[in-house]
Amino acid sequence: MSRPELRVGPLPGGPGRVSAAIDLPDGETRILKLAERTDHLSGPDRSPLLDGDYEANGGDLTWAAVGVIPVAMNLGADLVVDGVVQKGMRGRLAEFSEIWHGWRPDLFEALEVRAEGEVTLPADRSGSVVAFSGGLDSLHTLRHARQVSSGDPVVAVSLWGFDYRKRDSYFLEVARHAAEVLDGIGIRLALVETNWSEVGSVSISMDYATGLVSALQPFGNAFSMAWTGAHHHRDLAEQFIPCSHNPFTDHLMSSNQFPVETFGYDHSRLEKAEDIAGDPASLGLLRVCNAFNCGVCEKCQRTRWGLFAAGVLRPPSFGWTLPLPRPWLVVSNPWQQAIFDSMWTPIMERAEASSNGSVGLWKLRIQYRMIGWQVEGRGPWRVPLIKPFFRFLAEKEKRFRGAVEKLRWRLRGRRWKRYDHQS
Repeated sequence: MSRPELRVGPLPGGPGRVSAAIDLPDGETRILKLAERTDHLSGPDRSPLLDGDYEANGGDLTWAAVGVIPVAMNLGADLVVDGVVQKGMRGRLAEFSEIWHGWRPDLFEALEVRAEGEVTLPADRSGSVVAFSGGLDSLHTLRHARQVSSGDPVVAVSLWGFDYRKRDSYFLEVARHAAEVLDGIGIRLALVETNWSEVGSVSISMDYATGLVSALQPFGNAFSMAWTGAHHHRDLAEQFIPCSHNPFTDHLMSSNQFPVETFGYDHSRLEKAEDIAGDPASLGLLRVCNAFNCGVCEKCQRTRWGLFAAGVLRPPSFGWTLPLPRPWLVVSNPWQQAIFDSMWTPIMERAEASSNGSVGLWKLRIQYRMIGWQVEGRGPWRVPLIKPFFRFLAEKEKRFRGAVEKLRWRLRGRRWKRYDHQS
């Protein structure tokens, strides 16, 4: 009995836009699209970097094949590309599906990848593109890409409809601010609008890496490689397999012609915070939980304490003094608990040894003790329903802080925070 097929076919593109038709086994057709916007740029050169001319690019559909492979695996359908892919990608994507089938047989099946042929990318390419969300991982990766670029161009790529939802109307202002800061250090920001979340995703926690790499692949006609940032240290990645970004399958989403490297598996979040602590541009660009950095959620808290241990008492992208300890700082899952276990003790040790002295250290100790009570089920956490109640308080405070930050943004115009513009 023949297996069902999910077919990927080309659609007309052009400067700044690429698209592909995705034909599902049940007859439904979806359109996967990438479109580069330039209205966030203020300089004279506003021509798009993304070239969607299908014929000029040799008919390469690697980007679309990577983007929809989660759907094909979920449907148990072979992936058939009505065009060409980069050399070696058929075998790599097939191996990718086999590994994920072994991890999650309830969600994904192994599949065969077929294409009309293979394409060779141009030889005269240089420079790199970096997936850029503004978070700690992407800033750490962007700094590394600049250091190893040897003077070749580096472009930061932000995704609208991925890192930020399309209904987040303030994202264009976020991009304008980021583009201005990055331009000061010689990096261009490419803003790419995508509908991958609606077309190619099955479970965002399992497959967001494929959507990210898919959006970077079309830049392979002009650049020689791409970078993405690892979300966690190698030890945690291996502990919480399966997760979307991991050391075992990341390399299978790209070819040797246009490798997409994941950087940061050998660095903890505390080490990443120390890396950006002395870089004013990175501190001004830092966006942790959303565009306005609520400052109260679990992710904001551990990032701020990490920067505190690195000597940054008041990060400009937060704009608030060191937070008071919060009993409603809820650790929601084992992964967050592992993050705290791995970083909070080193944070306290480094804070005690730093020139900051005791500034804020007592707050840090109290917060750490409260988290310990939560993990161990002691103190107020023995009370029934206390966790939902604290979660409710945390959400209300986050909404309030977000509203205040949005108001500050409107009052200050295009400048988000007071920022010392240095490279």
